[in-house]
Amino acid sequence: MSFLLTEITVTRVISFDTNSQLAGRISPRLIDLYVALAAGAAGAFALSRDDVADSLPGVAMAIALVPPLCVVGIGLAQGEIVAALGAFLLFLTNFLAILLAGGGVLVLLGLSTATLKGLTRDARRGSFMLIALGILLVAIPLGATSIRFFEDNLVKRETIQLAMEWMQGTSYGIDRVRVAGDQVNLVIYGSGERPVLSELGNQLSTSLGQPIDINLVIVPSAQENYVSNRND
Repeated sequence: MSFLLTEITVTRVISFDTNSQLAGRISPRLIDLYVALAAGAAGAFALSRDDVADSLPGVAMAIALVPPLCVVGIGLAQGEIVAALGAFLLFLTNFLAILLAGGGVLVLLGLSTATLKGLTRDARRGSFMLIALGILLVAIPLGATSIRFFEDNLVKRETIQLAMEWMQGTSYGIDRVRVAGDQVNLVIYGSGERPVLSELGNQLSTSLGQPIDINLVIVPSAQENYVSNRND
C-alpha cells in the first residue's frame, strides 16, 4: 500500500484596510506631527529629571519610531509601496519632531552645552535650521493627508445618512462604510428586496456636488428564534 503526501502551503496576506495597527500608520496627518512634538518635549524633560527612570524616555521614543519602521518592512514585503511610503513618512515625522522638540527643551533647560560641546554656535544653529526645514517639508504631505482625511469623513457621514434613508422600510442595515476619494465601499446586511442602487448614487452625488462611485456588497442574513416550553 502506498500513500501520497501532499504539502499545502498557506500564505497569509496582511490587510492594510482591516488591520487597525497597520491602517493607522500608513496615512499620517498633522495631528501625528503635534503628538510627536509633544512626545519629544516630554522625553527630553524626563531626561533632565533625576526622579524619572532613565529607560522611560527611551522606551517612549522607541514606541514612536519602531512601529512605523515595522510597517515599512511589512509594506515592502507585501508589495504595498504606497503603504510603505506612508509609514516611512510617519517615521520621518516622529524622528524630526523628537529631534526638534527634544533639542529645544534641552536648550531651554541649559542642558545642551555638554552634548554639543564640540560644535560651534553656527553649527548648532545650522543643525536646528535643517531639522526645522525638514519639519516644514514633511508638513506639506501631512497637510494634504489631513485634508483628504476630513473629505473622506465628510463623504462617509453623508453616505451613512443617505443609505439609512435609502434602506428605510426594508430589513437591511449598514455593516460598514469605507471611503477612498470618490470611491465608496458600502457593505450592508439583510434579506428581501432593496431599493435600486442608482437612487442612492444619484442622491449622494447630488448632495456632495461631485460624482461618486459606490461598490455595494450585500451580506445575506437570517434570523431564527427558539422559545423553550416552560412549565408553570
